[in-house]
Amino acid sequence: MRKILSPTRVAEEILGLQEAGAGEYRLTTLCIEVPVREGVLRYHTLTGALFLMEKGEKEEDHQADWIRNWFLVPAEFRENELVPKVRDVARALATESAVTGFTVMTTMDCNARCYYCYEAGRARKTMTERTAHDAAAYIARVSKGKPVRLQWFGGEPLLNSAAIRIITGDLRAMSVPFRSTMTSNGSLLDRETAKEAAGQWNLEQVQITLDGTKERYLKAKAYTDRDPEVYERVLQNIDGALSEGIEVTVRLNASKDNVSDLMDLADELGGRFGGRKGFSAYASPLLGTDQEEPFRKTFGELAGKLKANGFLKLTPIKRTFRTFTCMADNPGHEVITPDGNITRCEHVSETDVVGSIYSDERDEAVIQSWQEETEPSEACPTCPLLPECNRLKKCDWVKQGCDRNRQERKKATMAARVKEAYLTAVNKDGANERETES
Repeated sequence: MRKILSPTRVAEEILGLQEAGAGEYRLTTLCIEVPVREGVLRYHTLTGALFLMEKGEKEEDHQADWIRNWFLVPAEFRENELVPKVRDVARALATESAVTGFTVMTTMDCNARCYYCYEAGRARKTMTERTAHDAAAYIARVSKGKPVRLQWFGGEPLLNSAAIRIITGDLRAMSVPFRSTMTSNGSLLDRETAKEAAGQWNLEQVQITLDGTKERYLKAKAYTDRDPEVYERVLQNIDGALSEGIEVTVRLNASKDNVSDLMDLADELGGRFGGRKGFSAYASPLLGTDQEEPFRKTFGELAGKLKANGFLKLTPIKRTFRTFTCMADNPGHEVITPDGNITRCEHVSETDVVGSIYSDERDEAVIQSWQEETEPSEACPTCPLLPECNRLKKCDWVKQGCDRNRQERKKATMAARVKEAYLTAVNKDGANERETES
């Protein structure tokens, strides 16, 4: 067996090495196995360790090592009880008191009227210049000198680019290091704005939603100005952002009504952005979308087409222990609303207020409510993705449940990430060997 990645530091400190005992052992349910040319990869989803069992090797050849590294566990072992215990200890050991992640909602107004928008009916508040200055001062204070991650959100955040300009300008003046991302419809991200965003807002990535080819896109977005050229303008803005060094992730919101049209859009994006550095695209079912056939089959074909075009960008395996499952249960991340309130999740920015940028008082009951998890489903006890899973009871996505099909799709994605991590490590080792030889 060959070690590719060591366990994460936190997992190593909490679990240590497993001591061998008497009785039968079995492969842990927290293992993802991925066949490669050289043998079989084994990735432990709780510890983060990655090993290669090379061709010709048998498990019993290294049984003691597999046991020590938690890949083999006693037959009666309950991984679904271990995972929350390890996470609880990790949270208790986390002494960081600074808040370094912020979702900043510059406005709740939007120039589009998407039929599926979860913000429909909310007050269309916009952050004032005064609140923007105060938000920057608050961020500087609670981040305690640590680098800050900002996510611009709305509404359409670029409808209030003045607030972004104030916050980033103030942070620069106070020597607060920061970087930012954005969720936008892309209609206002012209070349001049993209240039400013890259140079002054430290914008590294923007997510833009496309709902189909031109006709379907215009119908789904229903822009208030009814501009028939907005579709082409968004594509031009994507090109401009990429040219300024901003990564662009296109999200294709899929339902049974548009998934076939998204196949055509995937081809159009392939012809326009295929091979462009920084461009990626993925498909996501709309909240509550029917998961039955034939949607599921066509959705799978759409994902395959995006992959074939080189658009699916795999998130690298994190080399830090996942102490929190979402920003909503992470005390190091806060959502700042246009009027300066603090919430745990942008989806409930009006109802679940925990405090304000003008006070250190927090509603602990609301904060605790965002740490409550749902009861495990039938699939949970043997699911290898349990350490990665978000089961927060108040999350709308979690309320949909997790069926076997969704679980298998996520397992396939994790397997691809494991293989990518292996290839990256092997290529790095090869480059180091060549450098040493020269």
